[in-house]
Amino acid sequence: MAEEIINMSRKELDHLSIIQRVDRKKLSQLNAAQMMGLSARQVRRWLVRYRTHGEQGLISKHRGRLNNNRLADSLRAQHLAFMSF
Repeated sequence: MAEEIINMSRKELDHLSIIQRVDRKKLSQLNAAQMMGLSARQVRRWLVRYRTHGEQGLISKHRGRLNNNRLADSLRAQHLAFMSF
């Protein structure tokens, strides 16, 4: 089986190591939540994703997508044309 390369940010790698410690029962969910600045409920959700999808489950699902609050290209062009005066 070929290995797949997974790109993770530094923050995602830190979260991965914490979730792995929770999975091995070396760290409590509550302590992990405090370390990551999340709720214990979110840590439980991440733990389920880690157990079902592995390391890839912790990668942001929004990566590579456009911002939801992005201006339409036509509106942005109008704004830039107006600002150039």
